[in-house]
Amino acid sequence: MTVDELIEGGPNKFFSEVLFGQSHQGAAINLLSGKVDIASFCDACVANYIELVSGEENKPGAVYRVLNNAPEPFDKFPGAEFVIISSTPVINAPFVANSSMLTADEIKRLQDVLTSDTVANNPRIFATKAEIDAGFKPLFRKTKDERFLVVDDSFFNPIRELR
Repeated sequence: MTVDELIEGGPNKFFSEVLFGQSHQGAAINLLSGKVDIASFCDACVANYIELVSGEENKPGAVYRVLNNAPEPFDKFPGAEFVIISSTPVINAPFVANSSMLTADEIKRLQDVLTSDTVANNPRIFATKAEIDAGFKPLFRKTKDERFLVVDDSFFNPIRELR
């Protein structure tokens, strides 16, 4: 079924209107503001604005609340809550190297640096909730042992299988 079929109706009409939030944050704001009844957005893109209230992170039934001190655009919705009804794991985009421009040794050295403990423990790259509360604005939230890994191309097959 296409988006047009969902909007225009037929035997399986679901939505009378579909809004585009312009970004993951925008889609979440559409939900929090009541403009939409359901929204789809990446958890990592809104992680700095919300906290888990109950349930298991990114699992159906999990309840999230907007932080009281959340920056724009979430600052207008402190304490607002939403519930996860479905969650699809989305793998982050890979870092890639052009092997026709870099030697095998250069690629290995880059891999060694990116997968090092120094990078994994850098709060400007991977920050815990406490580090975020202390003012760090990382690329990624660290909840356990997050770090960069060297993976085979087949690691991205779950994304290919979504289509």
